[in-house]
Amino acid sequence: MRSSIRHALLLATAALAACGGVAAPILNATRSHAPAARSGGHVAVVPAQLVVLRGAAPGAGVAVLDTKQQRTTRSFPAGVLAPSGSRLYAVTSSAAGGALLDAIDVRTGATLASTAVPGRFALPALGPEGRPVGLSPDGRHLVLSDEDQRSGTPRATSRFLVYDTSALSHKPDVVQLSGDFFFDGISNDARTLYLLENLGVTASGDLAFDVRRYNLVSAQLDPHVIVDKSSGERSMSGMAIESVTSRDGSWQYTVYGIGAGVPFVHAVNLDTGVAERIDLPRVTGEPELDLLWAVVASHDGRHIYAVNAAVGAVLEMTSGNPSELRQAHLSAVPAAPAAMIMPWDTITASAKRIAFGAAAISPDDTTLYALGVERISVIDTAGLRLRGGLGPQRELSSLTLSDNGRELYAVSFDQQHVLLQIDTARGTWTTIGGVDAPLSVLRIAP
Repeated sequence: MRSSIRHALLLATAALAACGGVAAPILNATRSHAPAARSGGHVAVVPAQLVVLRGAAPGAGVAVLDTKQQRTTRSFPAGVLAPSGSRLYAVTSSAAGGALLDAIDVRTGATLASTAVPGRFALPALGPEGRPVGLSPDGRHLVLSDEDQRSGTPRATSRFLVYDTSALSHKPDVVQLSGDFFFDGISNDARTLYLLENLGVTASGDLAFDVRRYNLVSAQLDPHVIVDKSSGERSMSGMAIESVTSRDGSWQYTVYGIGAGVPFVHAVNLDTGVAERIDLPRVTGEPELDLLWAVVASHDGRHIYAVNAAVGAVLEMTSGNPSELRQAHLSAVPAAPAAMIMPWDTITASAKRIAFGAAAISPDDTTLYALGVERISVIDTAGLRLRGGLGPQRELSSLTLSDNGRELYAVSFDQQHVLLQIDTARGTWTTIGGVDAPLSVLRIAP
């Protein structure tokens, strides 16, 4: 997985350098400890088991944090969580020097299944931070990709392994293609693997790619490139920032940014290959704000939201029909009260802000929470309008909402990586200790 992450970060560094910043290797963040517990208003830490992505070397990976005791109870290597959150899939080194694909019980830490991985394969990576991916929407199939040992040099041959997660010991399907391909998605029925074909760097310095479809049943690459059904446009450029699937798993929505053109959502039906591109607004002269775009699916399965509170934009797309949409401009979020300013010194970040999930939606689908330039914007989904702001006057780099919608968990974007718990009703917040260098709360442990 290290090489997959290295490739994603290499692209991020080049893209961000073009817009005036340098991307830091987030998953090798400096180990740091949060200040003593502070709060904005009277608020207690809610007892919970949080599955946390952390970035402190050498312990980069996933940790389970007991918020009541404020201590880490279990630690795992970096990996991808099953949709239920109960299992973590990770590729680790074996004692014999090879690699293992492990299925780990998040609740107990037990290894439920393990199989040797041939050659040098890793979980695919998404986004500038190299977030591990590879699962089908329903979690029944997992894709590994061959590691690129040449640090981003286009490959002459690309290989993928497709596993049935209920039978990891069974021989995986092997995909081998001439050319430089990267994982994009896989359908729930494991009939179709979606890939990005690297076309090289354009004259403007952007990475160009085609979206391709591989039939896993016939073991054939579709000779036809997937195109926008409205415009017929095929090749795209930019960096994948975040991706989400519809609740039924049939559509995948990926937001791209940092390219020469405007940011956009690429929506593809994983069952049929039908695709649409939805362009998004950008603030002139500030392409780095593309990194704060997020896509989230409503719980009722009816809508997909693309939101960037830093840009002041929100779009609501009809699930299954992305071009049927409405959009709105958001007003600026009000400043935090003086009593809620962060009580530690401001630290100037050395990189453009990379978000690990920049938005969340309430359980009843009435409210969106989105990272802005500072603080968290609270957005009414019925009118697509700003209700107000939450949290301290601080740049944040991740958002996760509890299942009951009462607590938001966020991490400060600075060298201290402070984990915050924010009360969504009152706006009060407190810090949570017990885990080194948190980057994001992946979910509440089952």
